[in-house]
Amino acid sequence: MLKQLLLLGSAILLIVTITGCNWSDIIYAEDEFIGTVVSEDGTALPGITVEINHIDDDYNIVETPEVMTTDSNGQFVIEHITKMTITPKLDGYIFSPQSIVRKDNTIFEADSAAVTFTAHAIDTPCGKGVFEEENVHIHDSEDLARLIGYTEISGDLVIEDYSKPYDTIISLDALSCLKKIGGSLEIIGNQRLEDITGLSSLESVGGDMLIGDVCYAGCFGNEKLSNIKFSSLVSVGGSLRIWNNIELTSLGGTFDALESVDLLNIMWCHSLTELGSFNNLTSVSSINVNDNDSLCNDVAQTWADQVTSHCNNTDSILVTIDNIECAD
Repeated sequence: MLKQLLLLGSAILLIVTITGCNWSDIIYAEDEFIGTVVSEDGTALPGITVEINHIDDDYNIVETPEVMTTDSNGQFVIEHITKMTITPKLDGYIFSPQSIVRKDNTIFEADSAAVTFTAHAIDTPCGKGVFEEENVHIHDSEDLARLIGYTEISGDLVIEDYSKPYDTIISLDALSCLKKIGGSLEIIGNQRLEDITGLSSLESVGGDMLIGDVCYAGCFGNEKLSNIKFSSLVSVGGSLRIWNNIELTSLGGTFDALESVDLLNIMWCHSLTELGSFNNLTSVSSINVNDNDSLCNDVAQTWADQVTSHCNNTDSILVTIDNIECAD
């Protein structure tokens, strides 16, 4: 199948056409979802893998995932429509949208009679250089695909998908070439993003860096994020804030290359028990580790003492630790 797809070019257009003139037609007509996968020229593509997950209101999978492939006519049929996600999969490609969601009485919370999946090859040379936009906002996988092959973004990069719940971001693999962000980086409010290993080549962020979100009028963190990996990150020009990632349990191995950051702030990560080494950190102005409901204060304090001990400005670093007291 991969060989067949490569003949169509490095970027392949896959169209899932849902029969009917509007979403309600699809929901109530025989209670089934019919999709057709075709190439850009309209040729049906058999053998495309499609994964279906039945979910609850919090996107938790409640049954064993179903896996099907498109038939000889490029079609797949899902019977007995429930709350679910539908995700096409093909090694070496990302799709836009990456995954679509049905959570209530309307299919996928979208407003079109057809959903188009565009497959973008990510196994490409990192030769596009600088992406010249002052502020890059990624709200869906189509936005994300624009950055494939770029090594640098000149301005800010904001990745958040809560404005488009039917087109959710589940992977940042499109950013595997990215090494430098001139401005700030924010990864916020991504409901189904489980890991950000796609940013493992990132070496520097010129401004602030926020992974999660604030909890003032409501919490919109990365609710499923369990794996953070910035193994190449050396410097953050401003603050590094890791906030409200409720599934994150460990930062072990995450920031081993980091040498300098202004403020290091870890809050509201209520499953976090391990903070990682930060062994190469030599410059930080303050460290705040607060309101993490599974993190023991003595563990956090010991970690902070180790981190500050190899910094050049040890005596001037402000440290605040306020989590939970654990029994001996």
